[in-house]
Amino acid sequence: MAKNLNKTASRTLGRRGETMEKRGSINPIDLLFWVSLIVLALWVVGKAAGIIKSPVWVDMIPYASAVFIAGTVWQKVSSAFDDIKAIKDDMKKIDDIDKRLYGLEREHIAITQLKSRHKAVIS
Repeated sequence: MAKNLNKTASRTLGRRGETMEKRGSINPIDLLFWVSLIVLALWVVGKAAGIIKSPVWVDMIPYASAVFIAGTVWQKVSSAFDDIKAIKDDMKKIDDIDKRLYGLEREHIAITQLKSRHKAVIS
């Protein structure tokens, strides 16, 4: 059951394209995060080493980088919550299908028993 559930969830999410990405493709959100983080790190190292002697607007670079980093983290977390919600919805559908299958199985058993009783009465 668990194997089928994982396969179904993977296929469903894959069809929507929500979580499955092509290998080698670059997500723009990830790119923005890493560029912002690198700019922030270079600025901190340059400022600490005394290489950067700049006007106030250049001193604002780390704050702008921090805003972009926070925005990309927010986007990733939001996307993860959306994926979790989609998986929960799929789980509810699978549970409903499982209940319906159980009902059909019980009906099949009842019909099989009736047939065997009917054959016994005829014989």
